[in-house]
Amino acid sequence: MARKIISLTESDLKDVVKDCLNEVVLDKTARNLFESSWSRVLQWIDSYDIATISAFRKYLKDVHPHSKTEIPQGMNIGDAFSTKLNRERSKELQRHLIGLGYGTTKLSGSYIEGMGGQDLNEVAEESWLVVNLSNNPNFYNDLFALSEKYNQDSFIYKPKGDQAYLVGTNDAEFPGYKNSVPQGDLTSLPSKFMSRIKNACFAFVNKDKWVVKNDRSDLTASDMEDYENSYSWRNDKESSFEQRKEKRVKKEAEKYWEVAMSYDKAAYEELRKKMQAGVLLKSEKDKYEKLRNYKRILGTFKNKEKYVDFVMQKYRNEHNSNPSLKEELLNECYNDWFNLVKNNGVTLISEKDIKGFSRQALSAYRKI
Repeated sequence: MARKIISLTESDLKDVVKDCLNEVVLDKTARNLFESSWSRVLQWIDSYDIATISAFRKYLKDVHPHSKTEIPQGMNIGDAFSTKLNRERSKELQRHLIGLGYGTTKLSGSYIEGMGGQDLNEVAEESWLVVNLSNNPNFYNDLFALSEKYNQDSFIYKPKGDQAYLVGTNDAEFPGYKNSVPQGDLTSLPSKFMSRIKNACFAFVNKDKWVVKNDRSDLTASDMEDYENSYSWRNDKESSFEQRKEKRVKKEAEKYWEVAMSYDKAAYEELRKKMQAGVLLKSEKDKYEKLRNYKRILGTFKNKEKYVDFVMQKYRNEHNSNPSLKEELLNECYNDWFNLVKNNGVTLISEKDIKGFSRQALSAYRKI
């Protein structure tokens, strides 16, 4: 039979295969394994302009001449901020942000104090993840004004679809007033400049100039003074949260496999026939979807170990925002799909045909 493949670019074909991959292995229950406040933050970062900003400050200094910095009553340049005053200013900052119509989520902002290498303590301060939910065109200007008002060295700004930038808002040596320094892409490894959500790290790094050490203590004085490269480390002092999360994900995946193993095949076939005949009741739809998901999982993975391994790989990939694993799997699946088409003379006329054949190819691939 002569081959006839729908006219799609290679990129389009990969998108179809990617959709099928998600459909085969990421059923509703598996998706729920990754639902958390962290995943919602990732969704915001993908969908909106976002920023991180703080009102916390150790000392009043580096005030830009003729700036709009607010100097608290009774304070002079060089004076230290009390914890009480910092907290009051942080609440005031949130009220400003909400009043401007922006979404806010509290972060534990962290940075490594002592940029000359004298002090490698991680300093925690309350900060805010700000989401431009209404796509306000004044978002950047509003954040700049507030960062300057609260005497901040900088704030992180990430436009939708772009990398993040560190924007200077006082006269500190780095990044410097109104300077905008590219920060790169999201990582969950602890880094020189970061925030935490439930102890999980949240930072932007230049992955083309990314230095990853084993421990925070491995950072040298020259590393601390190097602003050209991004620095992270693998061993996080707050790793207990991640360990607990991974154990919970693994346990849920194992439980889901056991449920899938005992699914009612006869009930599925009966509901499938009703679906095809167009007489499936609304009250039966959820049950049908569950049974179909169980069938897909069992048809895709050879055993529980392979399924659990895949779920854990997927979780780590999503959590670490590292696309390499995902892209590697996608490319392998796509190549497997294309070779099957090429070697078997399959006729594919519509996108529905492509998706149907893709599911078979991907299932065969995952059972290897």
